[in-house]
Amino acid sequence: MNIVILGYGNVAQHLVRAFLNTNEVTVSQIYNRSEIADPPIQNCTTALSNIIEADVYIIALPDDVIPDFSEKLPFKNKLVVHTSGSVPLHLLSEENNKGVFYPLQTFSEDRMVDFASIPICVEATNDSDLHALKKLGESISEKVVEINSEQRRKLHWLRFL
Repeated sequence: MNIVILGYGNVAQHLVRAFLNTNEVTVSQIYNRSEIADPPIQNCTTALSNIIEADVYIIALPDDVIPDFSEKLPFKNKLVVHTSGSVPLHLLSEENNKGVFYPLQTFSEDRMVDFASIPICVEATNDSDLHALKKLGESISEKVVEINSEQRRKLHWLRFL
């Protein structure tokens, strides 16, 4: 499975490291609005127009920019997912297939995580995309769970209590 990571903050950096350690997933490209100082892969871009073809596009950006960013993507009918616990699935652009790939974990720059023990919550608008997201999750985690936007929102906020 080929993926493109959109954004390169804490969540994205941890995901890239995890995916680079699998045989099932290839991180084909990383998009970031600014240059990446020490990129873990060769193909990085700062231009939306240079985003390449992939099986899954993972938006790993701050919650408040996800809906607008998804509207700016220069392609249609692709599987676009986000990594947020609080952003509902329906806020992604209607131009693409929608999904969520939410690792149930707080990420920090300094702390390494073991993805094998982190639950990955997935959601999609159709069965084939849901199957693809489950396979993607299973490539890095031993626990992949299908949950809807409302359940995910509750889980996300419960972590802070």
